[in-house]
Amino acid sequence: MSNDALSVGAIRVPSSRNRGESDERHTLGRRRGGGAAGRKPGRYASHFRRTGRYRRADLCAWCRVVRAGRQGGRLNAEPTEKTAAQRAALERRTAQRLQQRYGTQRPGVRRTKIDVHVHVLLKRNGDKNTSNRTVERQMRVINRAFAGRSSKPAAQTPFRFRVRSIDRTRNTDFYNWKFRDDDKAAKKQLHRGGFDDLNIYIADLGENLLGYAYYPGLARKKLFRDGLVVTKESLPGGSFDPYAKGDTATHEIGHWLGLYHTFEGSCGPNGDFVTDTPRQLADVNVFKCDEELNTCGENPGDNPLTDPVHNFMNYTSDRCIDRFTRGQRDRMELSWLAYRADG
Repeated sequence: MSNDALSVGAIRVPSSRNRGESDERHTLGRRRGGGAAGRKPGRYASHFRRTGRYRRADLCAWCRVVRAGRQGGRLNAEPTEKTAAQRAALERRTAQRLQQRYGTQRPGVRRTKIDVHVHVLLKRNGDKNTSNRTVERQMRVINRAFAGRSSKPAAQTPFRFRVRSIDRTRNTDFYNWKFRDDDKAAKKQLHRGGFDDLNIYIADLGENLLGYAYYPGLARKKLFRDGLVVTKESLPGGSFDPYAKGDTATHEIGHWLGLYHTFEGSCGPNGDFVTDTPRQLADVNVFKCDEELNTCGENPGDNPLTDPVHNFMNYTSDRCIDRFTRGQRDRMELSWLAYRADG
């Protein structure tokens, strides 16, 4: 891993004149029954190409759209977001933390076992349980991905995950999870451990979401909100085909360790702040497993003409995504050192 914060895959400090310092909200489609009719994603394509920006959050703002294929491949925005300027501030803060802690001699991250606390939400009458066997299958999917065993080009990361606890809560309201209603209440009751522990909540997410996660960098007083939430049917054997092989959790852990979507910033200059993931237009193409896609034209990097359709941080199906890159591995290591290694 490079010691240079501006090197391939590292957390880079963008210019203070970073494009995208707007408070404008961008929503590609809205959930059914939720007010205004869904908007066609193509309506915003020219905006993304022109500005290379959309909003980002502590909370992953577009984290794994549920039923995307069933709703015409629409992207749905999360309720809590940050502007591109706030995202740039997070990059600067991360670089500052690394400098303060390690100077220019940053240690590599050796094999790291992350304790996982699994919180299964079910209905008050006991219906909709998630079995321990399903949790074990999910953990195998996650560990295979982070060990680089999901495909030949996949980078091996130092992170492995082990279940330390599984609890079950009979609460129909929590099971029918809504971000605004339950993210605070349920997590305050159930969260365990520090920033170096991973909390996974399994419920039936509303708002057309498969899952969401918080990025590193939460304030200590908000520790209880750290972790990720995934919808029950995205676990291995679930019903949300083609997102039912367990890689929603893989994707969300990527965010928990500091990764953005591969289509972050669309065709703008910063992209996802990882230089070996080619830039990618943030439009309905992000659902297509087409290796010939070249939505941003000439791109620097190892695969300069094609979109990273097989990357875990894209929105293609679980059958299609199968890798992290070396640059993403380095970025996850730096995020771990900056925000999570000390608990």
